Amino acid sequence: ASSDTPGYVYTLKTSGGNFVKTLGPFNGLTATQNKAGTKLIYSLVEENKTITYVKELIGQAFLRIKPSTLAEKCVWGSRNTEVVVCGVPTNIGLNEPENWYKGITHFTDRVWKFNTSNEISEILAEPSKTLGIDMDVINPSLTPNEDYLIFTNKNDLSLWALKLE
Repeated sequence: ASSDTPGYVYTLKTSGGNFVKTLGPFNGLTATQNKAGTKLIYSLVEENKTITYVKELIGQAFLRIKPSTLAEKCVWGSRNTEVVVCGVPTNIGLNEPENWYKGITHFTDRVWKFNTSNEISEILAEPSKTLGIDMDVINPSLTPNEDYLIFTNKNDLSLWALKLE
C-alpha cells in the first residue's frame, strides 16, 4: 500500500470461485476482515490523512473509526465478531503507510477497543505513559479467551502480551 497509489480489496467466493471487488480504488488501502466474514476494517489515505472505516459486507453500511489507525494494526475478536482491538498511533504523518513499512517512521501506539455494533470506543492501554515504552503494534492477535492482546513491538521486535480488562 502507498499513499499515492490506488489499491483494491477483493473477496474470493469459495462457492463458485468468483473474485468480487469489495473496495477501491483508494490510495494507501489496507484491510482486515472479521472471522465471521461480515465486516471489514480498512484504512486509506485521503487528502494526506489516514482514515479508518468499518464496512458491513452484507448490508454495505460504513462506520468511521476514530482515532484513525492502519488496518493491519488491528485484530477482530472471534468470540464477539463486532469488536476490533487496534494499536492506534498518537500521530500519523504524511507518506504513510509506506514510510512505516520502510522503517523510516515509527509510531507510539495506544491500544483501543472499538465495538462496531454500538459504536463505542475505549482506550485500553497507553504503554508510553504507564510503562515508559513506545509501542508500535504489529502482528496483533487475541488469546482464545480474548483476555490478552499478543503483539510484536515493531520498534525493537520484542513480543508482548497485554492483559485486557
